[in-house]
Amino acid sequence: MHESRDSAGFSLIEIVIAMALIGIMAGIGAVSFGNWMGMQRVRSSARELADAFMLARTEAMRTGNNHIVFFSVPNINDKDPVGNDILDQQGIPVVVLVINDGPQAASNCQIDPNEELLHVRPTTGLRWGIATAPVRAPLDTTIPPIADGLTFSDPTNPATPVNWVLFQPDGIPVNFEGDPVLGCGTIGSLGSGRGAAYITDGTRDYAVVLSPLGGVDVNAWDPDNARWSD
Repeated sequence: MHESRDSAGFSLIEIVIAMALIGIMAGIGAVSFGNWMGMQRVRSSARELADAFMLARTEAMRTGNNHIVFFSVPNINDKDPVGNDILDQQGIPVVVLVINDGPQAASNCQIDPNEELLHVRPTTGLRWGIATAPVRAPLDTTIPPIADGLTFSDPTNPATPVNWVLFQPDGIPVNFEGDPVLGCGTIGSLGSGRGAAYITDGTRDYAVVLSPLGGVDVNAWDPDNARWSD
């Protein structure tokens, strides 16, 4: 008596085809998961930048002290105005450092011991700047180019980028020139602290924009529609 086709099991060819299909599906899944993880990594880092701005603003208003956000951006500057490296309290390099710079009368716009409020360490695979976005985010109305990753500017020369922004007790950001001896130098007028930070993983671009009044907006470049979206 002969077994029917249905009860005879799978042939070797069928098993090989099934395994190949499983391998293809697994490969597609791995690529999709990798893309998702990459998107989450750059999005999370953008949110950390936004949180740094919001914390500095909130604490300046709460304490009545000046608060400064410093950035370590290789193509612009990786130090404070008097040459201190952007380091956390353990002496480890960070990409963002928020400090409580004390009362306005004593604020010196430099990193001193025990002033750290928050830091953000580098994320593997991310860098300052953009990879595909050809234009600045819509709310970024500054002059410095976006390619280097930061568009905050010197109040005495708006085309010159600086790697810091100051929040005074009213919560409105202003910028300062930075002086190699005194620290602050010229402090800009009300709302001069507008600007943006741009980060990318080489595929996805994000912009964290600080408005003249201190609001924060996070945008992602949408290559399919060629526009920034929040």
